[in-house]
Amino acid sequence: MPLTVKTLFGIGSGIGITGWILLDSFTGWRISMFIAGALALAVIPFMLLSMEKTTTGNKVDLPVNFWKIILNKYRWMLGFSAGIGALSETIIGQMFVYYSEKTHIMSQLDSGVTVSVYFIMGIFGGYLYGRYFGISSHKTFVYVSTAVVTSLLFISIPLIGNLYILTGIIWIIGALTVAVLTMLYYIVLSIEENNRGTSFSLGFNNFMQKIIAVASPALFVYIALNINYSYSWYILGI
Repeated sequence: MPLTVKTLFGIGSGIGITGWILLDSFTGWRISMFIAGALALAVIPFMLLSMEKTTTGNKVDLPVNFWKIILNKYRWMLGFSAGIGALSETIIGQMFVYYSEKTHIMSQLDSGVTVSVYFIMGIFGGYLYGRYFGISSHKTFVYVSTAVVTSLLFISIPLIGNLYILTGIIWIIGALTVAVLTMLYYIVLSIEENNRGTSFSLGFNNFMQKIIAVASPALFVYIALNINYSYSWYILGI
């Protein structure tokens, strides 16, 4: 389920970024916003039709101790340990096009296509790690090492002047970002004691990711304006 959602998110984000840039160049940002909103409304009937009907049957309701989940320090550490995933999706997804324009690394269209492929690459990272992480006998090492490598690649972005190398690194980060989040979902599900607590555990984990996602763009811009763009990548990557 989480992998499917991340896959659809990657496809939608990848198509949307390039599509937005093309629309913006022809129609302007106001019309582009209108079209995006109209598309969002148009898919609501399909979403309602695809929802599974809830059946009670002989289902046994198990009590969920929400406070036990919220006050569990391990869950907080686990959620924030994948912070590079939320940082990567937010900063590269929202700020890289702007960053590349300001630093003249890429054109608007080139950077938009790069970020689009970045999101689509997440499909492959999520699939590979989702398929093999569960059977790995070194889960902790795989999880930590992947997060560290993703952080190092994130930090290296302002250090690379070659357009092709930078594009390749962005795409690799895209695959590893979803890989980190996929492994995080797996770990959260594996420590859940009963099925009724699964939804809350995943929601609580997403809440921690959203904290990072909300704060990181403002911090990125603040550092960029008061120091420079390079330090924005360094500090957030660390």
